[in-house]
Parts: sequence; C-alpha cells; structure tokens
Amino acid sequence: MNCEICEKQSGPVHFTNVPQNLNKTFTYMCIDCTKKKGLFCDKHQTLRMGFLDNTVLCIPCVEEIIASFDPCEREDIYASIRKALPPCEQHGLDELVDRGATFTQSRESVVMLRYVVSAAMRAGMTVQEMVHRITTKRTIKFILWGWSSL
Repeated sequence: MNCEICEKQSGPVHFTNVPQNLNKTFTYMCIDCTKKKGLFCDKHQTLRMGFLDNTVLCIPCVEEIIASFDPCEREDIYASIRKALPPCEQHGLDELVDRGATFTQSRESVVMLRYVVSAAMRAGMTVQEMVHRITTKRTIKFILWGWSSL
C-alpha cells in the first residue's frame, strides 16, 4: 500500500485520526511523512496517538511525566481535584477512575494523573495549569471530552 501523503511505497504505517485528512479515521503514511506532519515522537521512536479534536500525543511521553511525580504528589493532585468538584462531578470522576484502575491495574491517583497529563499535553498546558483549570471550573469535562470543549 502507498503512503497517502507522498504516494511512495516505503512501508507505510497505520495512523489514526490524522488532522490533515478530513472525513477519514485511518490514514496510511510512511515514517518520513509522519515525522514531517509532527505525528512521530523522535524521543520514543513511536507514532503519536491522534484524537478527533485534531490533537496528538505520545503515550510514552505521558507515562514519563506521570513517573516524574512522586506518589504523594499524585495523591495530592487527585485529592485536590476531587475536593473541588461538586458531588455529581465527583461521582463521574470516581466511575472514570475506578474503571481505569481496574483496566490498567494502576492506583487511582495514577489513572487520574494520566487523564490530567493527557489533557494538558493536548491543550499545550502544564499539568499544574490543567489542574487549576479543572479545580476552578469545577468540572471533569476537560479530561473527558478534550480541552477544546469548554
């Protein structure tokens, strides 16, 4: 199969939700084109994950940022977000985090931070800025639907 961008037959790769291709869920691209389009993480030598709001992120980069927080910091972030939310939002957060913890076998604070880091990276913010946005707006919509929805 040919690369859908440069049309070369150079072992194209499969990438989802590429912003440059409207109305397509999957696009076949060679590594050179993924690099040119900013869809390849050179640090981790992997494709970035695409989202419907035209943002991308590297999952190993997310995990690296999570690992940079010590367990107490993770718990503090989780507690501060949870405390700032009204009861109905707390319930939604609890369901989201419980499902994620069961699926990934991770602590709730790690699951929560994974959502926060992902949303922050996609929005071009720091983790602290995203936590501030969530706690001041008192909603988890930023981590559920993407940063551009509010």
